[in-house]
Amino acid sequence: MKRDTLAAIMQRAAQLAGMSDYAFMRATTSTLDVVPDSAVCSVEEWDALFTAIEARSDRIAEEELGAKETLSRKMSIVSAGRDVRSELAPNGRPRAEMA
Repeated sequence: MKRDTLAAIMQRAAQLAGMSDYAFMRATTSTLDVVPDSAVCSVEEWDALFTAIEARSDRIAEEELGAKETLSRKMSIVSAGRDVRSELAPNGRPRAEMA
């Protein structure tokens, strides 16, 4: 007896999805159903998107590093026992940076 592996897999998937075999087999989900703003891109468009995302990621990493350095400077001011209020401008940045 020959076994229909595809049919067995589809039946199991339908059970897991909580659907009848008929509904599961007839159901269609496209990328647009899951991600409404998806689009087909050419290689050049995809490369441009990837480059833009990579640049944005690099900028975020640089900003994070700058924020960590600023926090470190502020923490060192506090740990040095100085009056933090006199060392920081009203916006929270060190006065030396503001000059």
